[in-house]
Amino acid sequence: MHELSIAQAVVRTVCDTLAANGRSRASRIRLEVGKFTAVVPDALSSAFEWVSRGTACEGAALEIEEIPVRLKCEDCQSEFTLEELDLLCPNCQSRRVRITSGRELLIKSVEAE
Repeated sequence: MHELSIAQAVVRTVCDTLAANGRSRASRIRLEVGKFTAVVPDALSSAFEWVSRGTACEGAALEIEEIPVRLKCEDCQSEFTLEELDLLCPNCQSRRVRITSGRELLIKSVEAE
């Protein structure tokens, strides 16, 4: 379950940032998580709740925005959202596609006291 290590990294990063900026607690943390990362939002939320106990992140609302997997065809330049696990351009059937979004794993914002 890589959600546990991700939650630990989020808590560590947010706590370090709070301390560096003279803040005592996080009240809301917003994450962007791409679907291609295979992170399960409910598992990440549960792991965050567990690893944040006793830290400046304890009790903070964790908001997770899932970013869809978007691709661009290198042949016809079409951009499309991946609906199935077939990396095939729906316009020209080319397999020469490039992922343009869906791999994000970002702390988008933190609200603090």
